[in-house]
Amino acid sequence: MRSVHPPRITPRSSDLGTRLRTLLAAALLTGAPGCGKATAPEAAPAEQVRVRYEAQTLDGATFSLAARDGAFTLINVWATWCEPCIDEFPLLAELHRELHGPPFSVLAVSVDSARNGARVKAMVRDWELPFPVVHDHENRIVTTLRVSGYPTSVLIDPRGVEVARREGVLRGASGPFLSLVRGALEDHE
Repeated sequence: MRSVHPPRITPRSSDLGTRLRTLLAAALLTGAPGCGKATAPEAAPAEQVRVRYEAQTLDGATFSLAARDGAFTLINVWATWCEPCIDEFPLLAELHRELHGPPFSVLAVSVDSARNGARVKAMVRDWELPFPVVHDHENRIVTTLRVSGYPTSVLIDPRGVEVARREGVLRGASGPFLSLVRGALEDHE
């Protein structure tokens, strides 16, 4: 069942520039449904905590946020049964192709049950996803990132700290959340 609540985009750092805060405000005024419950924006935490997550990708490599120090990582949490999650694949692939390099990467994390492993692999193969994909059937990412609905996209900065979050479908390459991602990359250069 799709949520009719607006998605959530949450800034996680007090040092985001005025431009990013303006884009964030615009993003909060637009909405897109997802497969789970979207909630109101959270206040940025007083203490900036490094996100720690390590998992094996479908191709057998180890993905570690700690190894990505100095780079931005966009983590997209999804499931095969979530239509809005699947609708995002072309946009995520486009974003990855446009921005992929030392300062940026996309990581998709499926939260499907263990018995759906073959389905996850088939979907990734059929969509020809160009970025690493993890099948986290233990749902560790849900706890780590406090995910409350799908899809959820979280931008982790070069220090390993969450700086922005979108709960709900990413819409359009020039949408508010992706403009926020591009702005963060530009500000980092």
